[in-house]
Amino acid sequence: MLKATEEVLFYARQYFDIRIWSAPAALINMVLLGWLLGMQNAKAPMFLLIITNSINILLDVIFVVVFEWGVAGVAWASLCADYIALFCGLFIVQRMVSGFYEKGLFARLLKEILNLKTLAPFLLLNRDIFIRTLCLQVTFTFMTIQGVSLGDDIVSANSVLMHFLLIISFSMDGLAYAVEALVGKSIGERSIRKLKESIYLTVFWATLFSVLQLLLFYSFGAWIITQITSIEVVQQEAIKYLPWLIIIPMTSMLGFIFDGVFIGMTRAVDMRNAMIFSLCVVYFPVWFIFEEQGNHALWIAMNAFMFARGISLLWIYRRLSHKQALIV
Repeated sequence: MLKATEEVLFYARQYFDIRIWSAPAALINMVLLGWLLGMQNAKAPMFLLIITNSINILLDVIFVVVFEWGVAGVAWASLCADYIALFCGLFIVQRMVSGFYEKGLFARLLKEILNLKTLAPFLLLNRDIFIRTLCLQVTFTFMTIQGVSLGDDIVSANSVLMHFLLIISFSMDGLAYAVEALVGKSIGERSIRKLKESIYLTVFWATLFSVLQLLLFYSFGAWIITQITSIEVVQQEAIKYLPWLIIIPMTSMLGFIFDGVFIGMTRAVDMRNAMIFSLCVVYFPVWFIFEEQGNHALWIAMNAFMFARGISLLWIYRRLSHKQALIV
């Protein structure tokens, strides 16, 4: 569907055919990380992510640099890292729950899992989060599709610039995970005061981190690009669109934090609606308006989309607060 060049399609297929086998481990790892964060155990997920990424980097060097496996080596490195992280995660969770084992526990849990009344709330919650996440992935997929149509240099430059979004998400996701757990605990205690304190404190730190990232990208963005790729034409293209990445920490900050807030409140429907609004009413119309600007249009639309996510969730939160409906 991307209508890419034969070379791009060849390497994409080579990567996919290997990487797809890590799907079971990657999905289970998400469950384990979610459970650990929900238990307010932030150290274990940090340990797992450090292990996963360290092994991935080490195997990348071995498979790509030493064995010269190329793109296939990158895929094998990620696959191995995912399964090693899975075994480590299962070991940690087993240690945490070992004291709760009791006779007939597994049979009772299996019965609850197969009970539709028990399962329904989870499926409904996951349905809305799935739609919300699907909308988010549509934006990145659309950028890739349009980037391919603009040429290999553009799609390569956008791939480099996506690393800036990863840097942002690494810092913001940490705060989002923290506010998820804190908000969930506040809801459980039915404490509006603690809920609001958690949100205000998280927004304060998120704003501080966003300003620091903006200054980092402004001062060292071009240098970071040269460290990611040594291809000069890709460097030049990436630097051309760097200004849009310099401001994206500020435009995306509220979206990251209020995602965590609404997950903590289990208000997945509101998250879904805000995401659909941001995608259909903001992202695509903004891109269409600036389409003649080429790749600039994609990054303008991405900034507008990120900003709309945060503002729409903030608006819903304030409406719920005024109606005194934060805790139902």
